[in-house]
Amino acid sequence: MSDREDEGSVEKYEDWKQRRETGSESPKEMFRQISHIAQFVTHDLLDKIQWWEKETLQLSDEEIDKRIPHMSVFLGQLRQAYETFSDVDL
Repeated sequence: MSDREDEGSVEKYEDWKQRRETGSESPKEMFRQISHIAQFVTHDLLDKIQWWEKETLQLSDEEIDKRIPHMSVFLGQLRQAYETFSDVDL
C-alpha cells in the first residue's frame, strides 16, 4: 500500500467533513458518501493487515515477537470500533 493511497482515504474523509459542514447535500447523500468512505478505509486497512502479515512472517521469531504487542493493541482497538459500530440501536 502506498502513502499516496493512504492520503486518499484521509483526503476523502476530510472533504466529506467539509461538505457536511456546509449542509449543501441531503442526509441520504451524506450517509451514502460516508458509508462509501468507511468501506474504502476498511478495504485499505485489510490490505495493510495482509501486507503486514506477509512481511512479518518472513522475519525471525525474535523480530516477529517484537511486533506482537503492536498487533495486540491494534486488535483491541479494532474490536472496540467493531463493537461501537455494531451496538448502534436503531
